[in-house]
Amino acid sequence: MKTRGETVEAYDQMIGEGNAEGNAVVQAVIDGLVDQTRSIERGVSALGLSQIAFEGSDSLDNPDAVFQ
Repeated sequence: MKTRGETVEAYDQMIGEGNAEGNAVVQAVIDGLVDQTRSIERGVSALGLSQIAFEGSDSLDNPDAVFQ
């Protein structure tokens, strides 16, 4: 999707109505992320963990902390 966004069309064009090829590219990325999440959940379960924590992002959690 990144390469397509840089060389063929922007993301908003990919998700545009009637753009079957662009829609398929975005859907493939979404499906891959869902599969990745399920793999992580299986790993957490296999390790017997009840909770996991994710490290935050300075730029998302506190945009003022990021220097320009």
